[in-house]
Amino acid sequence: MIDYHQIESRLSTLEKLPSLKDNDSITKALEKSGFSRRDFMKWAGAMT
Repeated sequence: MIDYHQIESRLSTLEKLPSLKDNDSITKALEKSGFSRRDFMKWAGAMT
């Protein structure tokens, strides 16, 4: 069964997080934090 209150709560939390600037990409943001594209691909593969 779908818990709409949990979904609403999660969406509210996500809305409060800082967003990327218009000219930034996820790749650039990760590289600024010390993560390479390869690191990200390893992480994404492990999460699936």
